Amino acid sequence: MKQPHRIIGSTRIYTGDTHPWAKGQPVLIRAVHRGDPDDGVILTDDALIGELQPDDIVEFVPFVAEPGGGVRPSWVTSDARPDELHLPPA
Repeated sequence: MKQPHRIIGSTRIYTGDTHPWAKGQPVLIRAVHRGDPDDGVILTDDALIGELQPDDIVEFVPFVAEPGGGVRPSWVTSDARPDELHLPPA
């Protein structure tokens, strides 16, 4: 079994087309949604995620600039396929 890499809390570059505002921007991974949207699970622990599945949805947040410099994670979430964040599925 492959050693899982860190997903939750990692920063990735969004490369998809679904969210044009995020393309090329760094984003923070918050969760992985697995299974049917109505009765699936939301995973926030890498140990529970194991390896990403091709149909997983990755929840992410952009970074926003703070007055006076610096950045912080936004409270607004978006979603992406693993490949849109260069996260290889199993």
